[in-house]
Amino acid sequence: MNYIFMHGSGGTVSQGVQQAYEIFTTAVSDFSMPIELSVYPNPVADELKLKISNGEHKQIQFRLLDISGKVLITEYVTQEITSVSLVAYPAAIYALDIYSGNQPVKSFRIIKK
Repeated sequence: MNYIFMHGSGGTVSQGVQQAYEIFTTAVSDFSMPIELSVYPNPVADELKLKISNGEHKQIQFRLLDISGKVLITEYVTQEITSVSLVAYPAAIYALDIYSGNQPVKSFRIIKK
């Protein structure tokens, strides 16, 4: 059986089924802070809840970003459960990034209905 290969400046394609994929990292796993984070409900209609358990919320900050990476909201967490209003934003997929100081802790994908 003969296979056909096409070479170009953008890469190589071979005969058969081609499946494009993208690999990216959305969270940092090398973080030693004993903290549990959760967001709910997801998908969300109007108000998202960020819950912090097993840790102090001092110096914890969240950032809501749109799909292009533009920061929409930046706030410090002041209690165990923090409400994030998404009423002013259209239905889309957003990222909720959590930081402790300047260290990234976790990133959530949020679906706004």
